[in-house]
Amino acid sequence: MEKLNAGDYSTSMVGVRFKLAHRRAGKDKWSITDPVKRKNLVKILKDMIAETEKEPEKALTVLLEFEYKGKEYKGMGVPVISSCERGVCQQLDIMLSNTSIPV
Repeated sequence: MEKLNAGDYSTSMVGVRFKLAHRRAGKDKWSITDPVKRKNLVKILKDMIAETEKEPEKALTVLLEFEYKGKEYKGMGVPVISSCERGVCQQLDIMLSNTSIPV
């Protein structure tokens, strides 16, 4: 929570979303069955737990340090597990100055 002025505050939430299945417009069926959705969700959660349990220096992070418009920034980027395929992650959750910026 960030205090904006005497009576106003700003809050934000950062989270992860996973697409387990889809349903086409006008169709009654999902793209995969409930047992397969459950199996995929369990795999995603196990992968997240394994990544979280790693020591910070062993985790997949990208250290950032740069200057922009005369201001120095330091932080890190953590891969969004749901965007990773065959060891390549397409999205990072960026933390700069203790503020999360999803990219």
